[in-house]
Amino acid sequence: MLISELTNALHELYAPESAEKWDYVGLLSGNPDTEIKAVSIGLDPSEDFIHYSHKMGANFLITHHPPTLKPDSLIRPDRIRSRFTYHTLSKGLAHLVIHTNFDHSKENGLEKIATRLKLTKTQRLSRSETSTNPKEGYGIIGNLENPSLFSDFAKSLFLVFPSKTLALYPTNSLKSGEKKVKCVAFVNGSGGSFFERARSAGADILITGDLTHHIISDSHSIGLGLIDPGHAPSEFFFNQHLSTQIEKIAKKAFSVFMHNQFQQRELLKNPEEVAL
Repeated sequence: MLISELTNALHELYAPESAEKWDYVGLLSGNPDTEIKAVSIGLDPSEDFIHYSHKMGANFLITHHPPTLKPDSLIRPDRIRSRFTYHTLSKGLAHLVIHTNFDHSKENGLEKIATRLKLTKTQRLSRSETSTNPKEGYGIIGNLENPSLFSDFAKSLFLVFPSKTLALYPTNSLKSGEKKVKCVAFVNGSGGSFFERARSAGADILITGDLTHHIISDSHSIGLGLIDPGHAPSEFFFNQHLSTQIEKIAKKAFSVFMHNQFQQRELLKNPEEVAL
């Protein structure tokens, strides 16, 4: 199978024209007429990912995140925004990015995450503006099978996401136990901008990454608690889900490898508990 053939098949599922206008997706580098030896899938376009892929004999690299959102016209190893592309080209590797066109697709695996979260009566949190299909859109929301105390629910997330740490931002009523978690919204990646949509849809908690001070403050003002498992850990399912889709398309015509290493947040606790 040629790189162009697999790319076209994946674009049938994740149309590049459906990506956000600011996004940088599609076949960014490489010869589309090259025969695929093996495929390597990863979240981030890092040099570690290139070394892993090259070691595994893969000549077609697929990542969720683009190497940059501001393409550089100069492709050189000393340029931050084009370094990854330089190294793929120098090694004869092709690189495909499937980013926001994956995030709101109906074929992105969010329903499986909802099952792991033990959510029922689920629906997409935000409908796609480019589609009338109710199964397409960013995020997912549903009711917990069993309402839970915030602390117990938070602990259960270590069984859902490969996070080393969770940043917890409960409302006062959730923290005290006066209110239980009944409805949960989840947006993979950086989904803080959906906080108002989550609350208006009935969510008690929004799980997403890259939370900022103002998102946290504004969410609390409308009674929404937040949990941040980290950007990359919230998107861990990309590799496995895309691998399954490729195996369906290619029918095991080549090997598919997954690079499951990604950035993790490390927290340093104040050993003296010094009050500032």
